[in-house]
Amino acid sequence: MLGLTLLSSCENENQDVSVKSAPNLLSEAEINDIGVRHNEVLDYVFKNMSSQEEFNTKNSIDIENIIKNGLNEYCATIFTGDELDNAIKYSNKEVSSYLGKKKMKSASTTEIEQASSMLSVIKENREQLSKAQIKYLLRFESVFLSDNVDDINTLIEKLDVIEESVKNELTTEEAQIVLIYLSVGRNSISYWNENFNNWENKLSGSKTKGWWDDVWRATKQIAMADAMTAAGTAITCFALNVVVGPGTVAYGSSIVLAAGGASAFEAYTVAKSYDCEYIMNAPMTISSVLKDDRSLCMVNVKDFSKIESYSVDNIDLTNVSLYVDGDLYFRVAHGLEENQDVYLYAFCPENYYGTGMPLSVHIDEIEDKSMEIKRILVGSTTYDNLNVKRQEEPFFN
Repeated sequence: MLGLTLLSSCENENQDVSVKSAPNLLSEAEINDIGVRHNEVLDYVFKNMSSQEEFNTKNSIDIENIIKNGLNEYCATIFTGDELDNAIKYSNKEVSSYLGKKKMKSASTTEIEQASSMLSVIKENREQLSKAQIKYLLRFESVFLSDNVDDINTLIEKLDVIEESVKNELTTEEAQIVLIYLSVGRNSISYWNENFNNWENKLSGSKTKGWWDDVWRATKQIAMADAMTAAGTAITCFALNVVVGPGTVAYGSSIVLAAGGASAFEAYTVAKSYDCEYIMNAPMTISSVLKDDRSLCMVNVKDFSKIESYSVDNIDLTNVSLYVDGDLYFRVAHGLEENQDVYLYAFCPENYYGTGMPLSVHIDEIEDKSMEIKRILVGSTTYDNLNVKRQEEPFFN
């Protein structure tokens, strides 16, 4: 993901990045400013795109240059001298890296793996995150993913409620990454709610097929991706305690540039091709899940009170078919992943919007294997609170 290679991207080729013992904390005002400046970056990218009389929206090189030029123009408004050179070098390298990874991912992964989530970032950076941070990052993501959050006012209200709990329950250090996620997510959803159609019209021109009936779902997914990128960058910056100086990009600025570049490309991906495989939680068929997700196993929960819930929809899990990642369950149960929670998943029919009712039967017991479903993360618990009910394939195939 864009921004997770901060050290190699910010380093001067002939100079090491210094670290300090005290955490590199930002004030609440500085955290809020990250979200504001994220939107400013997008304005510069769109301005640069609009100034092009003609460009090929199917040519990723053209789009890459437009995003880079917009980011570079923005950098020139806040940096000078060596700092400007470093910021441009950082943003250009990160955009190229991000686009390259996206192309590789599209070409090599299965349908199930294409949708990114905060959990993937958490798994890559688990040692840098507390359980409390993980809980709130996943709860914020649940707001963006919820089909019951169907307008921006409701979404912001739910984010505000969770934010109060973050400030009351987390330490100042723990709250940094979580509030950075919130700052970018909140500002991003406001930006795309107002500007998505402008981007779509510029990138796609006259529509050859109908646009989604629910553009709101697309804007939520883009905002979630922006927040996820910001949090991923913040995790790396915070863990390294990067000192601002020659050869580095400022902590807050690196987050802004990373999330802004990712955001612009996500909008381009949606608008140019209506490709919901990556931006949206694309529906999967039962047959594709049974074919591709071999390590998934069904479990019984011993004590539901010991589940840490992430869903804002308050789903009653007592009559839901629950699953865990089989490989992770095996590793935790055998001490290979110490102090790890096991994450619980459920599947919902794609037409369940507004009902909040996941499937209550195992997917291989459903006769219609062409049924479209989506996989949702509902919570976590300790491995000793679970019994494997059904495991179709052996662990570690």
